[in-house]
Amino acid sequence: MRISALLSVLSRKAKDGEIILVDAFTFAAPKTKEALDALVALSKGAKVKLLSAKGSNSALVALASYNRNAIKSFNNLQGIETEELRSLNPVKVLTHKYLIIEKPEAAFKALATRAT
Repeated sequence: MRISALLSVLSRKAKDGEIILVDAFTFAAPKTKEALDALVALSKGAKVKLLSAKGSNSALVALASYNRNAIKSFNNLQGIETEELRSLNPVKVLTHKYLIIEKPEAAFKALATRAT
């Protein structure tokens, strides 16, 4: 039941253009400045409002696996939250305007596996 709800939420976000796909976040060290620069670049590339703008719940970053540097880099940014893909749930996705998915091919395979 929860996986079908998650898939429904993801489908709606995709229709609304609120999902952004990223190959990988590779931070050599936990640097908030690098995370901010990445969000600004994603905003321009995806033609969405500034993801790094101060405001509540602007984006949820779904990481393919635990990435300490990425988590620490995004932690200091207001309105940005990180979550591992395996822990993704419909409520968390709905509370954020945009969903940024790292390594989309692996992510969709994992979701398909969870759905069966």
